[in-house]
Amino acid sequence: MKDKHSILEAKLASDEELLQTLLTGLSSSGAKNKGGGYMGQLADARATIAKATAEEQQSRVKLGMSEKELVGLENRMRTFAKEAADNVKKLENLKAAAEALEGKVNTSGWSAEQEQDLDKQLKEAHNLSKHFYEVSIFQRKGFYILLIDLATGTGEVENWTTEF
Repeated sequence: MKDKHSILEAKLASDEELLQTLLTGLSSSGAKNKGGGYMGQLADARATIAKATAEEQQSRVKLGMSEKELVGLENRMRTFAKEAADNVKKLENLKAAAEALEGKVNTSGWSAEQEQDLDKQLKEAHNLSKHFYEVSIFQRKGFYILLIDLATGTGEVENWTTEF
């Protein structure tokens, strides 16, 4: 019976030690323990789980926003690619039109010297027209124009018959 009693006392001490360790995290035997006990460790684990769950939720929200942004950017990229292809076609068409016009200019006999000569003749004609002054005389049955050359002082009259 004494042996049974000592076995039960040892069992009781072991169970109390386990209970003490679970509640406080400290062993009565002084082994290396952190503190907080089993309940503290459970609370820490629950806090870690809650923190990880919140971070996971934030990551999911960020991922969803990034996926939406990616879809928008892909759509913009497709739009820009289509516009670029259209602009390349337009550029090719414009180059072909420019080459056709250049061919027409070359076959028409145009030259830069000829254009310069025509510009010079046009300027001379404008300068000449500045020397004439136009005077209109209205009469009852006719319309007369008197052209006077201001450089020489001479003039001529033209009769334009009109009915009023």
